[in-house]
Amino acid sequence: MSSSSRPIILTGDRTTGPLHIGHYVGSLRSRIELQHTHQQYVLLADAQALTDNAHDVDKVRSNVIEVALDYLAVGIDPELSAICVQSALPALAELSMLYLTFVSVARLERNPTIKEEISARGFGRDIPAGFLCYPAAQAADITAFKATVVPVGEDQIPMIEKTNELVRRLNRLIGHRLLPEATALISPVGRLPGVDGKAKMSKSQGTAILLSSTDQEIETAVQRIYTDPNHLRVSDPGRVDGNVEFTYLDAFDTDKEEVENLKAHYARGGLGDSFLKRRLSDILKATIGPIRERRALLSRDPDTIVAFDGTIIFLTRSGTVGALDPMSGSIATLPVTPDSGDVAYHNSFPLDEDGGIYLASQKMMSRVDWNGTGFVLRWQAPIDFRGPGCPQRTTGRLREAIAVARGKLCTGSGTTPTLLGSPNDGVVVVVDGWSPQNRMIAFWRGRPPADWRGLPGYDRQVAGILPLPRSSPDGAGFTMENSPSAWGDGLASAQWNGFSPPCTPVPGVQKTVWDPVRRTLSLAWETGAVNMNGVTTVSAGSALVYGSGRRDCVYRYYGLDWATGATKLDIPMGNDPRYLDQGNQSTLAADRSILFGTAKGLVRIRPSQ
Repeated sequence: MSSSSRPIILTGDRTTGPLHIGHYVGSLRSRIELQHTHQQYVLLADAQALTDNAHDVDKVRSNVIEVALDYLAVGIDPELSAICVQSALPALAELSMLYLTFVSVARLERNPTIKEEISARGFGRDIPAGFLCYPAAQAADITAFKATVVPVGEDQIPMIEKTNELVRRLNRLIGHRLLPEATALISPVGRLPGVDGKAKMSKSQGTAILLSSTDQEIETAVQRIYTDPNHLRVSDPGRVDGNVEFTYLDAFDTDKEEVENLKAHYARGGLGDSFLKRRLSDILKATIGPIRERRALLSRDPDTIVAFDGTIIFLTRSGTVGALDPMSGSIATLPVTPDSGDVAYHNSFPLDEDGGIYLASQKMMSRVDWNGTGFVLRWQAPIDFRGPGCPQRTTGRLREAIAVARGKLCTGSGTTPTLLGSPNDGVVVVVDGWSPQNRMIAFWRGRPPADWRGLPGYDRQVAGILPLPRSSPDGAGFTMENSPSAWGDGLASAQWNGFSPPCTPVPGVQKTVWDPVRRTLSLAWETGAVNMNGVTTVSAGSALVYGSGRRDCVYRYYGLDWATGATKLDIPMGNDPRYLDQGNQSTLAADRSILFGTAKGLVRIRPSQ
């Protein structure tokens, strides 16, 4: 069925905060399926969110991005679903104003959904006019897209009825059926209560489990879940109705027969809440973990850099490099990868002192020079970053970018190119995605030396190739996702273990050296004593390689001797997720303090030695 002949569906969310598991089972899960059978529009309802958040515009604005990240992370595909920002469609506001001429204040006040929301927010008679008029605005949203299906909860059915009233009235006035009526699609899962069992989930009240929650946050929230207060001993019969742990199991546990057995066991006694909470916690972690991982990848900063003249240089995921003048707004662009199957995913890129920009796609290494007014393609070197036996066409940019972050095979390079030496006779280094060992590949930054014979089977621009012993994508490994750090002609790189590394990650750090005289890459040392999950940082003052990792469920900060790889610094930080480094580099201050970003904020360390 072509997209034009499919039923039209409109859905969306107010942009007041990141989404939680209630949104997931209530609507997001069905949207993932419906996008394959319907022409689906997903509305980021920021204008509607302002009707009761006008005092906090920044919250509404910032959460447009947060909600959009949740959409992409759960699997809403922009190639199958059109994601729209409500405030960016002024026709919706115009249509809302038109519809308000066909509805009375009394009719709006009688709407049971609006009455319930007014009571819940404590407005009394001090109701924001925009909030009271929401039924007309929602009717404008639905009819503007000519939606015939609108997924809602049972409490929203009166809103759909009001929309259809307006549709019938307008069609009568016009004299023909211009607008279709909409049908409510009720979710098979009712509204999930908060962990306290008192009302719907609320982030502000601490009763929600967000789709970005860490495993530890999930475990903490599950332990707080409201159960039967009279079920004091395992042997006591328990009450299933109103027990939030069973409400959640009904929503998330796919083994429905076993859930019914657990309910019967709990009701007759002999089944403890601790067992049920462990089961629920494991299920929620398995559900949220992949979503959290994709969200972390998508929320990384865009691939941009500021040139020496203040120009903003950017790279699109389809392989076009561009320059934006922040003063005039003028833009210059150059397509670098005309082959649609060759995509420069989420890698950042370096800019050297001569304006040289180095770009790693999945099938090509390129240098583009920025001269202040435009771009010049300096050189391109074909290279198989994916590995032997891998398909050479993309399976979708988002899908493959997620696979790169997971360290999957056949996904190419995940590192930012690292510069050594000068723009004309130095090298730029990238790590590929080959198995069973990733390879470090050096390319000449300028034109290859006249006497350079090249490596057999490779473009002359390739200066050296070295398999890395600590970079396995197999088994529990996550490949060499993070970029090497450089000091002189040496490079330090570490095994990547993902956005949610296990208690005992795959260890591995190594130092490689580029010899500009012999024109070779070689291994100086490698160690399996530590895991560094971020980009390594080298200090010329202490001659140490710094990085954070994890061992035995404890997050730790390490310093390795630059010359030998021996562990010189080992600082335990604890097991709290606020110490989780998901791929960041450290900053070294003049007072010897070390700062690095984590999943939850910023950590500062002051070595005592």
